[in-house]
Amino acid sequence: MIRPTRREFLGAAGAIAGPGPTAFGFDPSKPRPKIAAICSAYHYLSHAYHIVGRFLDGFDLHDDQGLHRPDFEIASLFIEQTPANDLGLDKARRHNVRLSPTIADALMLGTGKVAVNGVLLIAEHGDYPDNGKPSGPAAPPDPVERTLLTGGMLDALLDSRLQGGRQVETPGLVAIDYDAPVDSGFIRTPVAG
Repeated sequence: MIRPTRREFLGAAGAIAGPGPTAFGFDPSKPRPKIAAICSAYHYLSHAYHIVGRFLDGFDLHDDQGLHRPDFEIASLFIEQTPANDLGLDKARRHNVRLSPTIADALMLGTGKVAVNGVLLIAEHGDYPDNGKPSGPAAPPDPVERTLLTGGMLDALLDSRLQGGRQVETPGLVAIDYDAPVDSGFIRTPVAG
């Protein structure tokens, strides 16, 4: 299987995000492509607040045309941590977005197979143990294990998509020793296949 480099992937992702689905043959009279939003936290000024919020509420292009509404539908929202300042749960309810208890549910929408056309993976905020390394521009404050899991999940998602939505095995992720906070929605037991 040919795998793009990180640079090639990011370039292609930027090209896809830029023009919108109509440039790729999507018919506006048909349902919008479904997106699963997978977030570590959703609070005021978090990345999920800005990114998912713009998909749901639209955003100003400063072209005197009002708010631009993306040509995609947020079909599901998984939030790993929902502390008292969470805004995502209410936002999802107001927009009739499926609140998913697991990442698998967010991707499958209760169908037992991948039912979304794309994924927003936004994992940068949250209450996680300190990794013991100095924080700042040179050292990420999140534990390296969480970063490995996030990257591994993204790699598995892309592999599955390239294989027509088939389930892919992820034995390398099992070896990563990471304990999510007890109140998170992180899957703690194997998902029945």
